[in-house]
Amino acid sequence: MSLFEFICGARMHVAYISLFGVSDNNEIGSIEMINFLVVSNLVLLDIYDGFCVNNRIFYLRLRGISIMSIFDVSNNSVSGVLSRATGICYDLRVFSPYECYHFIQFDVISSFFGDALDRVIIRNIEMRNSCKITSQAMVLIDGTSSSFLFSDVQIENLIFVFYIVWVNTMIGISFSCIEAPKGEYNVFIFALNGFLSRVRIRCSDFVHLLVLDNFIRGYLLGDLVALIGNIDCVFGSIDR
Repeated sequence: MSLFEFICGARMHVAYISLFGVSDNNEIGSIEMINFLVVSNLVLLDIYDGFCVNNRIFYLRLRGISIMSIFDVSNNSVSGVLSRATGICYDLRVFSPYECYHFIQFDVISSFFGDALDRVIIRNIEMRNSCKITSQAMVLIDGTSSSFLFSDVQIENLIFVFYIVWVNTMIGISFSCIEAPKGEYNVFIFALNGFLSRVRIRCSDFVHLLVLDNFIRGYLLGDLVALIGNIDCVFGSIDR
């Protein structure tokens, strides 16, 4: 949050990213601040490994809890870390790269046992991958580049540009999918005669929460708390 406030002036809202680009150039010292944050996170992840992942109590509490198979993942449309923990080595950023992922190198981690401990270890390695991706993205950023459109815009102007550029020029069905931290995030838009007749947003949080009943059967009630935290659902996204 301090990084957001330093770059764009908004602490609780990422106002730096706007339609067709960013709202302003990078502040002086922002790249150094992000690099320091990456190094600090790597040190904290090493400490986390020593206290949690390599802890025997932590191992005995999560090993063998909520085992998922490839068939469970495929039949319930589970994606992200939950699918890679069962042996499915698939990541949209690699097999269908978007934005600048063509120029970034990172590892796709998968396991084969499919229990809660495997998902924790994969998420830990994914956080290290995020630090690696951020470091490479900082190299690609040109600090002298200017804004693409205009800096101070209102939401009404953004909606107007969206209708002019997308709805009136790309009539028909549009579908986009990205690899979000929780899993695949899909957006379906159907535009007809200059109007959005249908918009559907499919987040992985809601899908993973629907299969909670299948994953918890046969285990204790105390395992439910660990499983909900292990799935990592954002209930604000589910309520939407």
